[in-house]
Amino acid sequence: MDKIEIYGIIEEGSYDKFIEDLNLIYEKDPETENITVCLNTPGGSVSEGLQIYFTILMLCEVGMDIHIQVRGEAASMGSVILLASENRSCTKDSKVMIHNPWTEVQGDADTLLEVSKSLKEAEEFLRGIYTHSTDLSESQLKTIMKREVTFDADEALKLGIVNNIDNEILYETLV
Repeated sequence: MDKIEIYGIIEEGSYDKFIEDLNLIYEKDPETENITVCLNTPGGSVSEGLQIYFTILMLCEVGMDIHIQVRGEAASMGSVILLASENRSCTKDSKVMIHNPWTEVQGDADTLLEVSKSLKEAEEFLRGIYTHSTDLSESQLKTIMKREVTFDADEALKLGIVNNIDNEILYETLV
């Protein structure tokens, strides 16, 4: 099975790298139908992460078998990318962290109000993804996201964040 690794911070250029890796797989074998996406990320850019999320979602919708495996950590946007496929797992030593989006900003009162509105919209949108793809209610997610909760593999399985725990233990570090 072919593999794409998303390790480290999801930042500008992460989506482009994901597409490059995907293209390399298809250049090697245009008939590829099974891909594993390995995650070990503290998260990062919402826009870059959503581009990756929607690309994986689209690939699944056209019949690709995309397995997403957490190998260490899927925090923040990493936890959203994890939910792009119904075939998702984590190693037994992995963690998944969910929280409200945040940003750093400077500006006048109008700028701060505009950014605050955008953050609330992003929070609602991301909560919708979590609600649709897990066994968590919107009410539970409001609390979890506000508190910034980290789940171990067993908790992630119980809550429907992953649907399988892989037996191996991986000691990968962030790149």
